Amino acid sequence: MTPMPHPIPMTAASRALTLATIFFLSSLAGLTGFTEIIPNTSAEDSGSWPPNHIVISEILVSASSADFNGTDWNEDGDIGSYSDQFIEIWNPTNQTFDVSEWWLDDIDGGGSAPCSVGWNTTLGPDERLVFFRSDTDIELDYWDGDTVNLKTPDGTLIDSISYMGSDSWWDNSYIRNASNNGALYKLSPPTPGWEEGAQKPVTKIDFGRCYTPRDQYHNGAYVLTGRVVTMNDINDVYNNGSILIRDGEIEAVWATGSPPLGVNLTDVPVHHTSGTIYPGLIDMHNHMHYNTAPLWEMESHLSNNQRSDFDGYNNRYEWKNHPDYSNEVTRVKTAIHSGPYWNMETQAMKYVEMKEVVGGTTAAQGGPSTGDASFDSILLRNIEYWNWGKDEIHTKVTELESDYIGNHIKTGNSSGELDAWFLHLGEGVDESSRAEFDILTQNDLLVGELIVIHGTGLGQPEFSAMGDVGASLVWSPLSNLLLYGDTTDVATAKEEGVNIVISPDWSPSGAKSPLHELKIADYWDEQMLGDVFSNYEMVEMVTSNSANAMKWDEHVGRINPGMAADLLVTTSFNEDPYRNLIDAVDPDVKLTIMGGLPLFGDTDLMTALNGDDWEEVTIPAPSWSSQDDWTKGIDVTFLGVSEGAQSWESIVDDLTMAMRFNRTEMWDYFGDSFDNYSDFSDMFVTGSYGSLDAVPLDPIFTMGDDRYFRVISGSVSANNQLSWSNLETMWYNGQDRIELDWPAGTPFYYSPNGGVSGGSGVGDGVGGASWDCPFNTQLCENSVVVENCPTNVTDCGAEIVVYCNPDGDGSNDCVDYIAECYYSWAFAGDDILCNYVMQEIDDSKVICPFGDETLCGHIEQNCPNVGTANMKTCAEPITEYCANASADSGCLELTDICDAPTPSEYQIFCASFAQDNTTGGGDERLPLPCNPGSTVLPDDVNCDQCVCQADHTWLCDDGGCDQTNGVEDADEKSSFNGTTIGFGLIITLVLVLLGVSQLANNDEENPWEKDAVILDDISDSADVSDVSDVSAFDSMAIDSEDSDGKDEE
Repeated sequence: MTPMPHPIPMTAASRALTLATIFFLSSLAGLTGFTEIIPNTSAEDSGSWPPNHIVISEILVSASSADFNGTDWNEDGDIGSYSDQFIEIWNPTNQTFDVSEWWLDDIDGGGSAPCSVGWNTTLGPDERLVFFRSDTDIELDYWDGDTVNLKTPDGTLIDSISYMGSDSWWDNSYIRNASNNGALYKLSPPTPGWEEGAQKPVTKIDFGRCYTPRDQYHNGAYVLTGRVVTMNDINDVYNNGSILIRDGEIEAVWATGSPPLGVNLTDVPVHHTSGTIYPGLIDMHNHMHYNTAPLWEMESHLSNNQRSDFDGYNNRYEWKNHPDYSNEVTRVKTAIHSGPYWNMETQAMKYVEMKEVVGGTTAAQGGPSTGDASFDSILLRNIEYWNWGKDEIHTKVTELESDYIGNHIKTGNSSGELDAWFLHLGEGVDESSRAEFDILTQNDLLVGELIVIHGTGLGQPEFSAMGDVGASLVWSPLSNLLLYGDTTDVATAKEEGVNIVISPDWSPSGAKSPLHELKIADYWDEQMLGDVFSNYEMVEMVTSNSANAMKWDEHVGRINPGMAADLLVTTSFNEDPYRNLIDAVDPDVKLTIMGGLPLFGDTDLMTALNGDDWEEVTIPAPSWSSQDDWTKGIDVTFLGVSEGAQSWESIVDDLTMAMRFNRTEMWDYFGDSFDNYSDFSDMFVTGSYGSLDAVPLDPIFTMGDDRYFRVISGSVSANNQLSWSNLETMWYNGQDRIELDWPAGTPFYYSPNGGVSGGSGVGDGVGGASWDCPFNTQLCENSVVVENCPTNVTDCGAEIVVYCNPDGDGSNDCVDYIAECYYSWAFAGDDILCNYVMQEIDDSKVICPFGDETLCGHIEQNCPNVGTANMKTCAEPITEYCANASADSGCLELTDICDAPTPSEYQIFCASFAQDNTTGGGDERLPLPCNPGSTVLPDDVNCDQCVCQADHTWLCDDGGCDQTNGVEDADEKSSFNGTTIGFGLIITLVLVLLGVSQLANNDEENPWEKDAVILDDISDSADVSDVSDVSAFDSMAIDSEDSDGKDEE
């Protein structure tokens, strides 16, 4: 991607328009036989107009709305710039060009997402083709001017035109002047699709079709291998696991080497991570738009009798009055995000989301109250926006007043439509903080969907009431300690059954992501609470607990088939997979994947998954260590969204420059928002923003961030009860990890709840929770197996034999355990555990569990170790024998085994057993069993077209040759008639226009007839409702929040 050379201010229209998404599928290959594309030769170079190539001939920027008697130029029923802006291209040559997959775009590296011209689109001599904004989603910017580019599929520039900001007139198009070397001039009325001076065609204008890339959505399939930590249960871990990811979702999970039936791995690449794979972490509370600012280096400025018992503030309403707060936090955010100023909300949000991504976070709460297409559909999942229809999520950050009714919460709760209510409550250590909870109960607002943020002032009665309704609690220990000197009583909350999650709050007083907040929580738990929480429970608080709290448990927070492929891969350095995550730091993050898309990770994995579509970033080693820096890969470019070509380098450069708050740079960049320099000076030099000074851009990595550790270790309040001086040396010392390794095929006997899942769903295995244990549920879940097998399979086999001895304690747990081992040995190949069991018994595997020795002879002669691919060799003689001895007890028992819910290791045998080994269509080419869903196409010998059924047999028909011939005939006709525009088969085109806000109306007024209104100083202590007039700046980015920066509804 070409880096954006200069930050481009967002326009009014881009704020007015929410999101238009185009879905398409098109077919047929590009046509052939057209003239070779002529390289771009500008009119200035050739000295004549028109040049000998296709040109951009006309554009319309300002199209009046219906209220101003506008024209519906594209006849779609919508009148105005948001639909009727257009770009016309013209072929002035005597040749025909295939313009399929050519690119239309505005500013390189910024602006709207580019779009690709549809397949089978040609432009004959003197033909014109018009592309409307309703189809391209390309917004032509009135306020700042714009550029329109036409490029070939390989990016070669064919033609380009530009116009100045605030220059366009209503219903006047820009058109090329042939007598003035192609210079632009204004024309009214516009002539989309016909030549100037000619009559509008009687027939409908020929519109072009142009498709926005969809690279913000994963398409395709791949497999990741590693130690898989599913978070379904503490024991549900695969030491050697595989995850199939297809089109952004997890399709299957299995023990490596034993893919479930029905999973198609044809041509699917496998990537060995050599790491531990977790669900992506979930940040359940943040204030994302403030997070370009670093940890706030402050101390309380209250008198001693106003301080809390822990040398901090008493509640959240006190610290916003700190004298440095505005200049180091709130004004930084306002100046960076707001339209009249730096207007870098897009860059800022990508940056702060990437701070979370590099820590393995894949979803976060607390973005701007209004999303933007340039960031809200990429990188992190924004919890408050659009996700799986689970969008009935409300957030209240402002103070809970005693008369707060909250009917929307009550209605949503009673109807079952409410998914979550994030409520700032009890953030403080005094009685007034605790008393906020009373308002909930008095106003009937204590509901199960409640997610209390902080709750620092709450105690046992409040947590008991929360536990009774199933409410959740967000714990942000670092922010609590820095601001108040104490943190939430999570030990009591746990005792009362409250669902607890861990989140960092925001960068001015919290960690950069849940991965780093985990260290604070873990150390507090160990040193102050006496290890109330296990390692597993700690990891639950950043994964599955979070998903449960907002009813996302079917989509994220665990690793299961059908769930989103939101994953974190870390180095494997601890045998305890949960301690492994708690101790992981920045260099340990090997890969972060959101919706199947790799966003950050080791350069080898990023290359394997993304090719060269990533940029290099450096994790700095601690300044005091001798460790070398680490290099990682990062990807923030997505052409399917506006501003999607911004590179990471350009984002960092823009924000670094902006946060210098250099007045000369500020005047040069956004001085035109003011009438004159005097007005600018009144605000940023001598006014309230005059004290705004340079603020360092918060690094995305915690490792090597000297300020982060200096602020924490130097905070009087944070260190009042527990010293944090060794935080850096404990976790961020820069020492390389010793990576653990489990060679492929290593058996894993740790979890009675683990094992193969996904695929066809046939045969979940022992007890419906398949794993490598070959026995019945009772024995597999017995402590003898669970406690011995994970560490030493040899001892485990001996222990099982002792336990199952007639003199042992096994009783009913051991019924048929020898027979079960026999089945596993015979029908699934060697089982290591069963080998040890058999050796302990009599050093022989030949123990027939059937009453029929002949049947056992057939099994022993044909079945063991044939492998799944040759199971037919095992099944055929047994099928033949049992067909002639169907009443034999052994055959009946074997039939019962296969009729019952079969363990996964028996499935292939049972699919072959007792089946007629011919296909439904009589095609003898096809082996049994087959994988359901797989297909075989006709060949030169056989016309059968076959599909594998759910019972692992083939169903074939003989119409395949006719179908093939039909396709060939169609291809010939397509080739013959391919010179006409649009003959290609367009399967689906769906345009969803989600809505236009009030700001869109401003876009449809004559902007030059309005007097500019300068945003004067807005008091930091004022609520937004007190601001009388800030709407003149259509792109103003002020959230509905109080000045403390953490108050928004």
